[in-house]
Amino acid sequence: MFFDIRLRVLGSGSSGNATLVSAEGTTVLVEAGLSGRELVRRIRLAGRDPEEIAAVLVSHEHGDHARGVLPFAAPRRVPVACSAGTWECLATRPGKSPPWIRLVPGSPATIGALTITPFATPHDAAEPLGFRIDNRSAAVVHVTDFGYLADEIADAIEGAEVLVIESNYDEQRLHESRYPFGTVQRIASRYGHLSNGALALYLRRSLPRSVRTVVLAHLSENTNTPALALRTAREALDAGGRREVRLLAAGRHQLTPELRTRSSAPV
Repeated sequence: MFFDIRLRVLGSGSSGNATLVSAEGTTVLVEAGLSGRELVRRIRLAGRDPEEIAAVLVSHEHGDHARGVLPFAAPRRVPVACSAGTWECLATRPGKSPPWIRLVPGSPATIGALTITPFATPHDAAEPLGFRIDNRSAAVVHVTDFGYLADEIADAIEGAEVLVIESNYDEQRLHESRYPFGTVQRIASRYGHLSNGALALYLRRSLPRSVRTVVLAHLSENTNTPALALRTAREALDAGGRREVRLLAAGRHQLTPELRTRSSAPV
């Protein structure tokens, strides 16, 4: 019997990130980096009811991941699932606080039909996380904002079928950009963001056989393009003998198609 997980990116980039993940009647919002009103609009555009959201998972406190957390979650009393470091940052913001589900790297948390296993990510934030989301027979991974592909990230991806992963910048475009030198250093550091080239190396050499769909996320508007990121990733996948892998780039303002896992499990 199939127990699919459904995933749809509502928007991804420095202007705001949000993704819906659902299975067996449970829907969670991964990131809330858009305004509360825009989150509601895009959730409805995806054919879902904002009132059905069981929890909001927040990777870290930066605005493009957490801008809409309190406006969306507090009035609805939707729990916010995040690390203690992230919650400490969010709780200092004005307004009422929603319920909190504390996430600890490596410790699974159950939200309805979904099991959320957070893992640490190398980024310049207060205790940032990525998320592996399982149900009874399938798994997806959502991970952005990290400077290198640490062992914790690679381990979390093992066995997953759908992978939403950062492909933030093209190395040449970053170094030729008008960003101040300090900004370039931060982005390219081990606690900054992942480049097209670094992701390509992983896709070519180490992508688990379980992964059938890769969604490139958090593309920079200034130092990357969807076409460039897709070409770099596609060439890497093909060179690694993974021509069967479906590849998409998440847009800033457009929703991706709904993606589904295709695992099966005994009743």
